[in-house]
Amino acid sequence: MVLQLEESIRCVHEGPVAAEYQRRLEMWAKLKEARGPHDVHPGLLRDLRVYGGGQGIWVDKAITGSVSPDGRGVTVGLLHTGEHRNYLSADGVIYHYARTSRPLGRDLQEISATKNAGLLRLPVFVVTTAGPGKSLRDVRIGWVEDWDDAGGAFLVMFGAVEQPMACVAQDPGRLFPPAQPACDCLPHSSKRRASSTRFRFGVFRRYGYKCAVCNIAVPELLDVVSLKPNRRKADDDPTHGLVLCALHHRAYEAGLFAIDPDTLHVVTPSNGPDAAALNVTRADLRHLPKAAEPQALDDTRNQH
Repeated sequence: MVLQLEESIRCVHEGPVAAEYQRRLEMWAKLKEARGPHDVHPGLLRDLRVYGGGQGIWVDKAITGSVSPDGRGVTVGLLHTGEHRNYLSADGVIYHYARTSRPLGRDLQEISATKNAGLLRLPVFVVTTAGPGKSLRDVRIGWVEDWDDAGGAFLVMFGAVEQPMACVAQDPGRLFPPAQPACDCLPHSSKRRASSTRFRFGVFRRYGYKCAVCNIAVPELLDVVSLKPNRRKADDDPTHGLVLCALHHRAYEAGLFAIDPDTLHVVTPSNGPDAAALNVTRADLRHLPKAAEPQALDDTRNQH
């Protein structure tokens, strides 16, 4: 198994990318030697160049600029300060693209650098606060697995620094796409597992940031709802979910409405409030860019 893992790393990382991967391994080792990666002083992160501070995405272009073929560098650290739009869970984070007052080129450069981390299979350090009101930081190893340009978000999954995760995103619009590895020989243990974070990311990418049954499009008020909450086998198939606002999420969970799998109409029980009383402004789901999986919708009808 060890030989297989070493071969997979050699296969994935070559040349300057291999050197950068080794540098990040050493950064992680030094962080742990300093009694990290939890309750770390921000000054130590700066000294190790894990995170530079002052922005959400730390590229360290002076070092990583020559690593990526497009010259935009490779993201090293991502700061998560607890804001709602960057969804954080035990297995990963949905990290939204920068929206700053800086020149647009700066934000675009950081977005490209984060995509480079995924395409080149280089780990990033996800930095979070150690707790409410604390100045110390916790650090996790993350892998940029996918991204959604329309929704402006990255999917970053946590894992071991010694075990590269495959990036599944396709980005045909890039002018200078990084070279792909010569082979795909990741060990079996690094294969994807079902993830609530991946599920949430996929549902938002599929349906957009808007409630499926009303016109609310405020990201902070939107939830991802599983259409198969009682499924025995966990999965992260986005066709098994919908985007609902907080009000209609609660109404759906309470059985106050369901979706007919044959007509895609919103239906309400005869002994409960009607669609108008629930502020449901969409009669059906035909307006969605893609349809939900019929079997999942059929399950909802059986549950209500």
